[in-house]
Amino acid sequence: MISGLKEGELVTLSFSTQEAEAKLDWEHSKEFEYNGQMYDVVESKITADSAVYVCWPDDDETLLNKQLKGIVAVALGHHQKSKESRKNLISFFKSVYCQDIEIQRIAPMARATGLLCEYFTFEPLWLKSPPSPPPEYC
Repeated sequence: MISGLKEGELVTLSFSTQEAEAKLDWEHSKEFEYNGQMYDVVESKITADSAVYVCWPDDDETLLNKQLKGIVAVALGHHQKSKESRKNLISFFKSVYCQDIEIQRIAPMARATGLLCEYFTFEPLWLKSPPSPPPEYC
């Protein structure tokens, strides 16, 4: 594969020894990731204080890595759209179901007006099975 590469397709990356250790994430001896881009090493020259790599930018593998990271982020719930969707879903369910606080506010008013019937409850409605037979209205 490397023998078929043209000179213009290769890039030269130079680092100090400390930079190379800190910034390069090696997959194996001939491949690393730098700034989110994958590189295949064609040639390297290592000295006591520097490292020079002649590399081929592997765009296909870079794209696959980004897609994989995105899939993992969504699966783990770290993806921003996933967080927004979860927040919207929770907000929707809160708007649909009665809150305990709201029921407690209604109950004293219902007792005072005589509108409290045997089917009025202080438990959240979604925790109970529907009555059978259906209740008659007060």
